[in-house]
Amino acid sequence: MKEKFVITFVALFICWTSSVFGAEWYVKGTMPTSGDGTEWEKAFKTIEEGINAAAHGDIVWVAPGVYTP
Repeated sequence: MKEKFVITFVALFICWTSSVFGAEWYVKGTMPTSGDGTEWEKAFKTIEEGINAAAHGDIVWVAPGVYTP
């Protein structure tokens, strides 16, 4: 019974913290084509795409590189 409580508590905590801290978006200029920005392997190609996807409280991670407008 205690294991079910712990699993339920952890699941609820993860759901709560993900909604409080917002989403994370990823930008990597060396991508061959732009992805959906939800992880490094599917990163956006431009910073503008990351900014446009973000809402208040979200984080946009940008890989090192040279980006041109």
